[in-house]
Amino acid sequence: MLPTLILMGLLGGLPAGALVAAPTTVLQPETRGPGMEFFCTWYYLGMTVLPPVASWLQAVRLYFAGASFLVTLPCWIAFRTVAQRSLR
Repeated sequence: MLPTLILMGLLGGLPAGALVAAPTTVLQPETRGPGMEFFCTWYYLGMTVLPPVASWLQAVRLYFAGASFLVTLPCWIAFRTVAQRSLR
């Protein structure tokens, strides 16, 4: 059980830094403050709302967590695609 928890913590925690740093790669210096404020508002709102939602879905909480991980990758790819186009 403990090795599984450690592995899941590592796998779940690694992308967090990249996700939090992502907006700074596309925001101009003059809009970085308001842009990060907008991002952090939604990020922490999600961090506040989604864990209770997962606990309400007790029977399907592992599926909810898995779906959340699976949704993150296409969103990240879409963000990077749009960011690369806007930088050209």
